[in-house]
Amino acid sequence: MYFWKIDKLKDDLKIGILTQKDEFLYALLWVIFYQLSIVVISYDNIDSSNNKYDSISLIIDSILSALGIYYIYIKNGASSGKDFIKRYFSLSLVASIRVMVFSLPLMIIIAILRVVADDMSISVSANLVDIVFMFILNIIYIYLVAKHISDIAKSS
Repeated sequence: MYFWKIDKLKDDLKIGILTQKDEFLYALLWVIFYQLSIVVISYDNIDSSNNKYDSISLIIDSILSALGIYYIYIKNGASSGKDFIKRYFSLSLVASIRVMVFSLPLMIIIAILRVVADDMSISVSANLVDIVFMFILNIIYIYLVAKHISDIAKSS
């Protein structure tokens, strides 16, 4: 399994040497990664009341997720493509890790600025900055998965 080396993962996917166990582990880890992110978000909002930005964020994320998966499916060759699930889950895990690692410093800076701006109190409700930031991260994630799945589809 690869957690960072996306080119090696792409090579394995191109020549078809990922085993069913590998596919399962990528899918399992992807689901765990996704569920942990939901838990973190839920934990952050336990004591807060939702505001209009929370609702807007949920709607945008849901629409973007659906459109993103469809776009990635198209980049894989749509109905004439091969191994969409195998490619999607394995590439998604690595792309998610990369986006998280590269966005973490900016997330820390934004969190610090929010604490300072809120006069040392931590606000857990969404705001416009959160929506824009998450939208950009989602677009980057979708782009990365689509790019790499397209590379594999073109070479197969």
